[in-house]
Amino acid sequence: MYARCEELMRPILGTTEHPFFLACSGTGAMEASLVNILAPGESMLCAIHGHFGERFAAIAKTFGAQVDMLEFPWGTTVDASVIEKRVSEKNYRAVVVTHNESSTGVIANLAPIGAILRNRPTLLVVDSVSGLGGLEMRQDEWGVDIVASASQKCLMCPPGIGVVSVSQKAWRIVEREDRLPRYYWDFRKTLASAEKSETAFTAPVSLMAGLKVALEMIHEEGIPKVLARHLRLSAALRAGCAALGLAGYGVAGALSPTVVALQVPEGMNGADIVKRLYEKYRTVIAGSRNKLSGKVIRIGTMGYLSEEDILTDLRHMEDVLSDLGMSVAPGAGVAAATAVLRN
Repeated sequence: MYARCEELMRPILGTTEHPFFLACSGTGAMEASLVNILAPGESMLCAIHGHFGERFAAIAKTFGAQVDMLEFPWGTTVDASVIEKRVSEKNYRAVVVTHNESSTGVIANLAPIGAILRNRPTLLVVDSVSGLGGLEMRQDEWGVDIVASASQKCLMCPPGIGVVSVSQKAWRIVEREDRLPRYYWDFRKTLASAEKSETAFTAPVSLMAGLKVALEMIHEEGIPKVLARHLRLSAALRAGCAALGLAGYGVAGALSPTVVALQVPEGMNGADIVKRLYEKYRTVIAGSRNKLSGKVIRIGTMGYLSEEDILTDLRHMEDVLSDLGMSVAPGAGVAAATAVLRN
């Protein structure tokens, strides 16, 4: 089962290396990625364009790394030219980027960043927890040295499996003895076990069984079709919400196919929309964190979703917005989304 999951995961990651399956959440995969490459006092550059970039920086600081924050306004994407300037001025062990910033619904273009770092000693470490499986990843081609992800987003499983893939360039750093203390997270142990189709420590066996089925579903549909479906459904949902009076949040050209972020109309609080949807329809969407709290709501379009799910969400959203006093044209959201789906 482990070997089959490896086989099916490689094309989703876009790598020929061993994917690792760890008994943890996505945050565990992020922490494991850092403790295997950082030594005490080494410098890391963290590109931040939302909440989860801040989390990656916080993990590194906990372990004593020197973290330089490269902050971009929330709702915008990562500018590779700014990273290029910074790495030319200072030596960094790693540049850390959030591939799919689910707090803002914006993605980062990894290919130009990987090209900048490919011939430098600096590693490119990527959080693709909410991207992998719904957003294209070409790890080897793009020069991504470590990908950290998890089972509970686009891979359609319950939480509990962290997914990590490590490049040959990164392995030269992982294998050094001067890294941060590590035992459970030690990728050297993980690789030795993976080469025997085993985990280094107790495996989440039932979750792995579920992951195998989910990965087979992805391959049965076809990876290109899965990626296209995420784009189509997210575009339909954005169009439908716009017709209801909910403008999208985030810079055009970098909008996530796996999570739709929407601006809450003036005079309303996003928490009220989230609460009403749950109370009336048992539909769970998300509010926002930190500086966007109350101002932005987020709807996942990742994993096992269909066109009917999107249209149902829009019918419920129309009703809830009307309940909260907003003037909404009846059927406008479903009509706009249907037009996108037909095209």
